[in-house]
This record gives sequence, structure tokens and C-alpha cells, in this order.
Amino acid sequence: MDEEEMFYLVSSAAYGTKDAPRGWYKNLDPTMKIEDFMPLPYEPAAYVLHPPDGSLAGLVTVHVDDLLWTGGGYIEKKMDAIQAKYNFGKVSVNKFAYCGREVLKDERGAHITCPSLMDRVRMIHLTPEGKKKPDMPVSEKLRGQLRGVIGSLAWLARVCRPDLSYAVCKLQSSVHTANINDVKYANKIVELAKRDPNKGNHRHPGCLACSRLRRERKWSEVGAQEPIGQIAAETLSLLLGSEEADHLRFVLYSIKGPNHHRANWTTDAMDEIDVDWFTDCRSLFQHVNQSGLHVVTDKRLAIDLSGIRQQVWRKKGEAYGDPLITDRVPAGATTALHWTTTDRMLADPLTKGMKHAAGLNLLMSGGSVSLIPTKHNECESKDEITMDMDA
Repeated sequence: MDEEEMFYLVSSAAYGTKDAPRGWYKNLDPTMKIEDFMPLPYEPAAYVLHPPDGSLAGLVTVHVDDLLWTGGGYIEKKMDAIQAKYNFGKVSVNKFAYCGREVLKDERGAHITCPSLMDRVRMIHLTPEGKKKPDMPVSEKLRGQLRGVIGSLAWLARVCRPDLSYAVCKLQSSVHTANINDVKYANKIVELAKRDPNKGNHRHPGCLACSRLRRERKWSEVGAQEPIGQIAAETLSLLLGSEEADHLRFVLYSIKGPNHHRANWTTDAMDEIDVDWFTDCRSLFQHVNQSGLHVVTDKRLAIDLSGIRQQVWRKKGEAYGDPLITDRVPAGATTALHWTTTDRMLADPLTKGMKHAAGLNLLMSGGSVSLIPTKHNECESKDEITMDMDA
């Protein structure tokens, strides 16, 4: 290997040692702490800066060697010290690319889009003969092209186009048995994504300065099951979703002030930040909120219902509630389960063929929507959900 003028064929990209990213993090982390940045609990690659008075001065997120920060003059002084130690290749303000996203901040708020991604994605070519046979299985060559298109669409949906989630999910589930119809469907979704390349997530200034979190139950496939099967699936999906809501709750609490070093700080976070869950399963809503001991025949369902009830029936200051010795949901509970109609569920268009997508599109554009149930469990018009907005 020491011979000069020799060429070597490497089997993978050569970017240094395998643990180079971790080595960089182990070097950066103590530097951030020296400058008074504190890593957020559950998010070790994100840092918060609190001055001596305990107020919020700024935030920093780290992705390998890309740093993204926001704040005022106090954090800028701290970041100047960090930049003096590390030679940053480029520093951009309010308009830049970060982890494949185009980020823009202006007087209207923050905008996250991926306008150039779909320029690199081509529709899958089908021969005239193939188009006439929609049920014909695809060749392995076409299947490989389909996988590539699905991968690009999946990344786009995850990053800034949640309105494409259902289409991506549908394509992913059919790729192993794909036929020509599936390829046509993929081409339609590519065309839809290309039609508005600047569509993405837009947030107005101050939209994150809130004390209430709203979480819908995750969608789960229940099919034509019996009612007990449906409530079991709904309960499990809500319980899984509650973990994400608590994760965000603890992070927001730590951002607001240097509070996570106290004992029982997670209980304090639950006391201070309210969480609202929404479900369109009335049976689940009734089981969770009604007093008394409820008996269900399914053991897994009984365990999951108990987990949800312990959170909803929690009094302030408690780590968890005890519905068995409490007559009713306590006044001032900070976790609540609400029932609403299916058309108001923002998760609906993610899983049900773009139905009721007006609310999701409005939310993506920075608007707000009402989750108040409609009278007849259906929208009277496609635009109804946009008429009932919260201030």
C-alpha cells in the first residue's frame, strides 16, 4: 500500500474514519457547554441558551457539521466564539439550504420547501402496448424505477409535503406486486408534486409560542373488524401517539427555561403544558372519560385503556392518575381526550386517499383549522373545513 504511482479500487466512499461524526460531536458538545448552551432532554443534538435571568435567548440544532441557530444578540455573541474556534465554510442568514430543505425566513414567517427535488425525478416511461395492459405485472426493471420514484416521494412527504403521505403509503404497500396501474399512479403523484414545487410547510411568526399541544390519534387499519377490534386498534394507536406528544411537551418545557435539572421535572412539564388528544372513535372517548370501572374482554385493550386513563385522570402534581379511586376527570387536568367527526381529523387525508384534505393544506400554509365536530359527520362542501378557523 506504500508504493507510489499505484491506483487502488475502493469498495465504498472514503470520508475518513467510521466514527468521524461521533468524534466531531464529542469535540463540539463540550464547546457548546462552555458557551452556556445546554442540550435538550430527549434531543441531545439540539441546544438551548438561557441567560442568567432564565429567559430564552436562542436555540441551536446540529446535523453532523451543519449548525442552525436562531435568537438575538446574546446568542450571536456566543456563536461568534464558536465560529472563532471552528472554521465554518459558509454562514447564511434567513435563506439557505439545510439537510436538503430550502429554508426561508421573512416578514410572513418561516417557509420550508424542496423546490429542486422533483426536478431530478423523472416519470417512468411506459410503452403504448404496456399502457393498454393495466393489470400486467411490471418487469424487474420497471420495479426498480418504481422503487426510486417512491423513495424520492417518501422523502418529500416526510420533509415538507405531508399531503402526499397517503399516496406514498399506497405505493410502498404495492411495490412487491406492482402492475402497470401502480406505475401510472406513481406518475400521477410525480406530476402532482411537480405542479407546485414551492408547496411546503409555512409557519407564521410566533406560531410555536403556545402552551397547548394537539395530537390526533394515529391512523391504524381496522378493516371490517368487530367493534371490540376497532376500539382496540384506536386505543393502541392513541397510546403510541401520546408518547410523541409527551416528547414534544418535555422539549418545549425545557426550551422555556432551565427547568429540567429539578427533581420530578417531567411532572412539572405535564402540569405546565396542556395536551389535547382527538379521536373520531366515540367508544374510545366514552371509555376514557366515563367514571367507574370498565370491563373489557380483551386483555391488551384493558392494559392500553388503563394507560390512557392514567394520563387523562392525572391531577396536577401527580406522575399519573388513578381512575379507580377517582369519581371523575379532575378539574384542571392538563391532558384531555376529545371526540370529533372524521372530516375534522387532520390525519384523515394522510391515510384515506386525499379525503378532507382542505384542513391539512390550510395548516401547511400557516393557517389554523377548527376541530369542532360537524353536525352530520361529513362536510357539506369541500371548503367547509376552511370556513371554521380558530384565531
